[in-house]
This record gives sequence, C-alpha cells and structure tokens, in this order.
Amino acid sequence: MRRKKEIFASSRRLRRKKIIAFAIIFLGGFLLIFAGVTSIFYIPKFRIQRIGISADTALGGAVLAETKKMAGERRFGVFPLDNILFFPEEKIKERILEKYPAIREITFDKDFPDSVFINIAERGAKAIWCDGEEAESENFRNKCFFIDERGVAFSEAPFFSEGVFLRIIGGPLLANLAYGGQEQEFKLGGSVLNQNEFQNILGFKNSIETLNFQVEKIFVKDGGVYEIYLDRGWRVIFDLRRDTEDLFENLKILLEEIENNEKNLEYIDLRFDNKVFYKFR
Repeated sequence: MRRKKEIFASSRRLRRKKIIAFAIIFLGGFLLIFAGVTSIFYIPKFRIQRIGISADTALGGAVLAETKKMAGERRFGVFPLDNILFFPEEKIKERILEKYPAIREITFDKDFPDSVFINIAERGAKAIWCDGEEAESENFRNKCFFIDERGVAFSEAPFFSEGVFLRIIGGPLLANLAYGGQEQEFKLGGSVLNQNEFQNILGFKNSIETLNFQVEKIFVKDGGVYEIYLDRGWRVIFDLRRDTEDLFENLKILLEEIENNEKNLEYIDLRFDNKVFYKFR
C-alpha cells in the first residue's frame, strides 16, 4: 500500500512539473512574440520623421498640430503611433472632422518610409443660416452660421448687412421637420438643410434673380413651406413638392400679366397646382 502511495505522489509531482514547464514555455513564447511585435513599432527606419500639409489653409496649422499630437501618442501605453506602418489614419480623420466642422474632407499621403502629408478640403459658404426670426436683429447675430452647398452648418457667422450673403432663416428643429428628418439637437457639422432640397432652393433663387430681382432672405416655415423676400418689398411663397422649373414658369407668366402693378405686390403664392394667388398691398 505504501508503495502505491509513493507512486501516486510521484505521478502528481511529475504532472505538476509538466504543467509548470508548459506554462513557462507558453509565457516565454508569448513574451518573445510580444517583444517581436513591439520591436516592429520601434524600427527607426519606419518612425515618422516628417508630417507636412499640402496647402496653406486657414485651419492647416491646427490640423498639423493635432495630427502630430496624435501620432506622438502610444497605444496601450506601449506601442508608438508614429510608425508609418501603423499610422492611425482613420482615428485622426475622425477626431479632426469632429473637432473642426469647417473641414469637409481630410486624407493622408504616405511617403515611405518616414513621411506623411496631409490634404484637407475646407467647406465654402453658400449662405448664412439663422436660428429663427430673432436673427433679424443684430442682438442675435451669434445665432447665425455659415452653411455649405450640402446644407451643413460649419462655423458661426458674424452679423452681415443684407446682400453680403443669402440668409436662410428657420430654427434647427423646424428645418429638420420640414425635410422629413428626425428631431435632433443642432450642432456644428450637422445638416440644417437637406442637400438636394437646398440645391433646389438655390436653383429657384438664381432663376428669380435672372428677372432682375435680388433675393434678400428666405424663411423656412412649417410643412416644408418657404418664403423668398425680394428687394422690391414683396415675397414669393412656395414649397418644393412641386418642380422648381414649373414654379418659375408660373411666376414669370404672372409677372408678365401684372407688369405695371408689380411694385404694388405684397406676395405671390405658388403652392397650389395650376393656380397662382397673389395680393396687392
């Protein structure tokens, strides 16, 4: 019996030694692999030595500084990100586009083995969008924002007198509901106007101006209704459920019919199929 106990104890010690040996080998292998992977990040040849920007833009300096800062960070506190093989391109894009709404697009060109060049495209202002009728007053000028051709609000706009930029006036919730969107909190970098419908509005505005009128401002109303205010002191009411070319043709026909009384107009209403309503002051 004693002999069997000794054999059993010896067997248990042997299994324990095998487990310990396996654990040591496994841990050693893991550490070797980890050291090998980590060493790739530290290869001097692939460490980024130069980060440049392709154009001198208003935000170029800020973008360059932000990119260098992020490239100098370490993943998990160990892996340096200034290695051209592991340059965190998508992460940097995401942070910069979120931090600088005035930037429409950013790309990176890698020049192996140690250089990265930044390309940025900034948004251009097509109009000024203002939050509600209060924006008519200079006291509320901080509620106005530049919007680009896609209807994206990207920076606060200082107060301008009429004629410098087209002004589109309507609260963020109102604008979203007018275009069938979901309720959402307004923030820079977000769309305040649907791109396609914004282009239709601009197209209709440009067509009206071919008739020697000047569009001063556009109000966004409930239910997708818009009011264009002209320099002659009257306005055009319309919605975009109808084709803007048809709207423009109807407007031209009416103006031809009332040519001598145009200066007395208060409004022209183009919202109804095959009918145009108007009112004199």
